[in-house]
Amino acid sequence: MTELTLENALDVPFTFFRRPTPMPCDVRPVWRMHVLVLLLNQCRGAKAGFEQIHVLNWAIRSPETRRAFLQFIQGKRAPNDIIVRYDPSLNRAVRFAFAEGLVVHHETEPSLIEDEDEKRAPAYRVILTEKGHKLVAEIKKMDDCFTTEKQFLQEIGAKISQKQVKSLFTWS
Repeated sequence: MTELTLENALDVPFTFFRRPTPMPCDVRPVWRMHVLVLLLNQCRGAKAGFEQIHVLNWAIRSPETRRAFLQFIQGKRAPNDIIVRYDPSLNRAVRFAFAEGLVVHHETEPSLIEDEDEKRAPAYRVILTEKGHKLVAEIKKMDDCFTTEKQFLQEIGAKISQKQVKSLFTWS
């Protein structure tokens, strides 16, 4: 009795080719960079720290997170009701955006007046450049591109402050 193999069963020559696995759009670097510039444009002074960017990135990801964040902004949800997820691919998108000239980074020295017990590292900010602002303008002109993201950011309305973001991590 011969062993039944795929070659014996089909009785025809065949070849397998490895095909690329499609990536979901939310992990594609180009999509990430476009969302990043939209998020930075929503922040005060078109600049934000990594915590702020990660919170907004988390908020924009799904209908549930958008709803939870809007409720938080409107004061209908407490900070301790929300669990923000950090996304490592966002850090990579920031580096790509920096390489493309869409953003720059800036470190500010900690204040000398602060309490001695509260030693902090310099504040790190990602800042939207003129090229980044032009990209935001182009994205906003398009009616069929990033519609969900643009609608969500419009619903947020006012600029998102670092203080609001900090309250999500300190539950205050």
